[in-house]
Amino acid sequence: MHLSLKKENLVGKFLISSPFLDEKKFKKTLILITECVNSNIIGVAVNKKMSKSECDKTYKDYKIYYGGDLSPGKGLVMYDENIPGVNKVEIMKNIFISNLEEMFSKNIVPKSHIAVMGHFKWNYSSLIEEAKEGNWIPVEGFPSGVIGMAAPSKWYEAYHSINIRPECLCRTQ
Repeated sequence: MHLSLKKENLVGKFLISSPFLDEKKFKKTLILITECVNSNIIGVAVNKKMSKSECDKTYKDYKIYYGGDLSPGKGLVMYDENIPGVNKVEIMKNIFISNLEEMFSKNIVPKSHIAVMGHFKWNYSSLIEEAKEGNWIPVEGFPSGVIGMAAPSKWYEAYHSINIRPECLCRTQ
């Protein structure tokens, strides 16, 4: 289901990059919006798995994803089980996020998880403009199985969840 880009309801929603968005860091990217603070929108890519050579060896037990350009040394963990004893935010129904360092220090590795390093940030009005230009499609109702899904298929599955086949889209001027 498509959703409006009202700041009040963006946390826990997804942005799907347009198939025509050629900027490498956003090509075929699925972003989960994690925060709306003042006029800033913060989100993390959830489908860009990092190679072993890119990953900090400290977090070897975690599936590490590239979350974004900003704060690349800071991470969070998304998971789908309510784990006691950790600070967490339920970002959508049965999907929690916690600080990666805290989870690591407590030796907690959820069975099904995504650890993301870094994040992206937009000014709200810039994101609205980018969506109007067709660079992003905001979506809600994407399956909660996003955590266990294979990284390459998440972008396609997000499109399929709104009954769109991205390979059939064409850009109009």
